[in-house]
Formats: sequence, C-alpha cells, structure tokens
Amino acid sequence: MATIAERALIVISMLGNRTDLQTKVEGWLKASYFEIGMRYDFEELEDTHNTSIVGLNNNNTYPYPTLSISNNNWEVRAIKALTLFGNNNNRVIPLVKKDIKWLDRMPEVLGPPAIFCSYKNSVILHPTPNTDWTLRWRVWLKPRIEPEDNNNNLYMNATEILVPDDWMEVVDYGAAMRGHTDLLERDKAGEIMQLLHGSEDPKTGRRIPGLIGQRLLRRQAESPMNEWGIRPQKRGYTK
Repeated sequence: MATIAERALIVISMLGNRTDLQTKVEGWLKASYFEIGMRYDFEELEDTHNTSIVGLNNNNTYPYPTLSISNNNWEVRAIKALTLFGNNNNRVIPLVKKDIKWLDRMPEVLGPPAIFCSYKNSVILHPTPNTDWTLRWRVWLKPRIEPEDNNNNLYMNATEILVPDDWMEVVDYGAAMRGHTDLLERDKAGEIMQLLHGSEDPKTGRRIPGLIGQRLLRRQAESPMNEWGIRPQKRGYTK
C-alpha cells in the first residue's frame, strides 16, 4: 500500500508542482483518506476480534474492541456482524441488529442473546447472557493516521492508505480538490468535484457517474451475490 508521503508527490503535480505546499498537501491527503475510509467499507479496513463472555454476571454491554494490529491500535468504525459461539463452537448464533429504541421497550431477561444494539461505542445484547460464550466481532475499522513526531513527518511516511488500488486516484483527487478550495481556485475545485461525483447531462437529464460512482459499480460487479439496491427505471405511459 502507498503512504501519504508517496501520494503527496502526485497531488503536488496536480496543483502545478507547488512544492511550497508540501505540508498542506499532506494534510489534504490525510483528510481525503479519512473521508473515503469512513464513508466506504473496504476489505482493507476490516478485521475480526473475539471476546469471552462470562454468563450470570448480569452484564449485557460490551465496548467496541480496540484492535492491536502491527503494534498499532485501531478503533472500530462500525459493526459488520456479531456472532455468538458456544462451548467448543458447537452452537452458533448470528445476532440480529436492532435500534436502541427497540431494546428500551423490552423487559430484561436472561438467556442466549439473539439481538444486539449499538450505543455509545458499545453493543448491548438481549437477552442478557446466562452462560459463557465467545462473541466474534466482524468490524469496519477507522482509517489510522500515524501520530506526528518532533519533525512533523512521521505520519506521512508511516501512514498507509488502506484502500483498493483503483481508489488511490479518488484519494488523490479529493486532496487536490481541497487544495484548490483552500487556494481559492474554485473553478478548478468545481471541476474535480464533478469528476469525482459526476454531473447531469443538460440535454437528457441523465446522471453521468463520476470516478466514485464508477468505482462503486465495479465493486458491485465484483460481488454479484450481494444484495445491492436497485433503482427502478421510470417510464411514461402513452395511449
């Protein structure tokens, strides 16, 4: 995977080879990467964690795990799936996600959990576990930005941009758009906005997908078994 330092050279060239913008470009790349990583769930930002549950202690709330990967701590962005495993993995219960308002209407009972609700960086299980279980988390991680050192350059050299290879261009253009906006070059920023997010054909009114839309369509083609939302085509009636 590429680092912020490596992609900074590309973004600088997009901004007219403004080498005096090196530090700002790194910040724009950081913001662009963070936005993309928080909006789209890539396999590169997914992981698995197991938590042991001790039954009969009236505990039904478990905080999101902080995962240590490559000696770094990663925070959880969202829960992809939660599954309970019994002793010797002889019983498997996929938990169903519900809104916290649903849980507030339910009485507290003991038993094998079947429901979970996300609330304040934790999950609340219902019913409250009455025996020992293993809770398996499938999680979507937040993009991690390495902390700056005394020379303010550690994060750009060590931070890997964990997105698919074809999304690197989206991160680059996102940083360049921020650069043009900060430099008050609004026309150029608007052009990149259309390039990324698409535009509408003034003659036909049809939506022309941008780079992000094209990448999303590619992801759908790569996962034909997933249940993707389909927008129905509208047709007029004639007599």
